[in-house]
Amino acid sequence: MIDKRWGSGETFLGFEPIDSLVSKAQLAVFYMNQGMFDKAAQLGEEVLEGSEKLRGKEHPETLTVMAHLAYVYWKQGKLDEAVNLGKKTLTKRTQLLGAANIDTLTVKGYLALIYQDQGKLRLALKLGEEVLEGLLMLPGEAHRDITVITMGNLGLLYMKLGMWAEAVKIGEEYLEMKIKLVGKDHPETQIARHYLATAYRELRRSTNASTSTRKCTIS
Repeated sequence: MIDKRWGSGETFLGFEPIDSLVSKAQLAVFYMNQGMFDKAAQLGEEVLEGSEKLRGKEHPETLTVMAHLAYVYWKQGKLDEAVNLGKKTLTKRTQLLGAANIDTLTVKGYLALIYQDQGKLRLALKLGEEVLEGLLMLPGEAHRDITVITMGNLGLLYMKLGMWAEAVKIGEEYLEMKIKLVGKDHPETQIARHYLATAYRELRRSTNASTSTRKCTIS
């Protein structure tokens, strides 16, 4: 879930530079939405520098810019830069908004995906589980979509790690939610069924292998 703002259009003590900053931010968002990540990164870096000067490094809008720039770095394949900026954003948002805030959880979720792309699957798993736990504690249905996405990502991560029991459990919940959201015949629901069937099969295989190993040990 991407917040489409790099910075809002508020004035800063009546000075005009903030208007120029917002214009750059809007153009950066356009580039990001069009997949023009090199241009989005170049402008985003300028917006971040300007926001830190005009608003301050701890301002919520500055943190929004940081979060989106980390996302752009990720899409560019600049994983180290994405992680470094993502971690800074997560720390500051946690301090400012709290660990249970949706903006904090969103940054943590993207950081988990970046770690996954780096091959740091256990670290990605830890963050992903924390994100899902936090999302499930939020009241209401407003964050249902990002919760479902997080469940799907976590299920795939369990499969990559060979954690088949966990993959089956979350896969069943994910499939149930997909059916409610888009219907039983939707392509995304069919994909969820496929992954769940794979998890069931691998769980049975690993269980049978474990049973055979125990029998051999006993005999």
